[in-house]
Amino acid sequence: VGEPLLPKYKLQNFVKPKFFPQLACYAMKFCTITPLDMERAIQFPKMIGKLSKLYEANKTFFVTWGSSDYMVLSEGCYKHKISNPILNEDCLDLAEAYRLWKGEENTPGLQSALEDLEIEKVKVDKDLEILTNKLASLADYLILKRIEFIKNIKKYVNDIFKTLYSDFS
Repeated sequence: VGEPLLPKYKLQNFVKPKFFPQLACYAMKFCTITPLDMERAIQFPKMIGKLSKLYEANKTFFVTWGSSDYMVLSEGCYKHKISNPILNEDCLDLAEAYRLWKGEENTPGLQSALEDLEIEKVKVDKDLEILTNKLASLADYLILKRIEFIKNIKKYVNDIFKTLYSDFS
C-alpha cells in the first residue's frame, strides 16, 4: 500500500478481426492502425494464450478505461469457444472508478480525466507506452484515493459509534 503500481509484463499485439470486420476499418482509422500493423496482427486465440501465461487470478489487474475492453474480450472468447482467462473481479475499470470517485453522473473521457487530474496531455494514438504510463499513474492515484476514502469512512463510522455509545452511557 502506498507503493506505485508497476507493470510486471507488457503484452502488445494487434489482433486480426474475424467476427466484425466492418468495425475493423473504423477502429483502424480511430486508433491510427496501419495496414502493416494488420499484416503483423495475430489471431485472437493466440493472443488469449499469451494473456493466459501472464495472468494470475486475484493477483493481476486487467486495467481498462471503460467496460468495453472486458466485454470485447469475453465476447471474443465466447465466439472462439475458448474460456476467458481473466476474472471479471480482476478488472480495474479506471473510468468507472474515476466517475464514482468524482461523483459524476456520466463516465468522462480519458483525456478529460487526465486534464482534470493535471496529468500531462496524451493523444489517442499508437504510442501505447505513453498511454500505458498515464493509465498507471491514474490507477495509482485512484487506488490511493480509494484507500484514503476507506480510511475516512472507517473513521466516520467509528465516530458515529463513539457518539452513540456515549449517548447510552
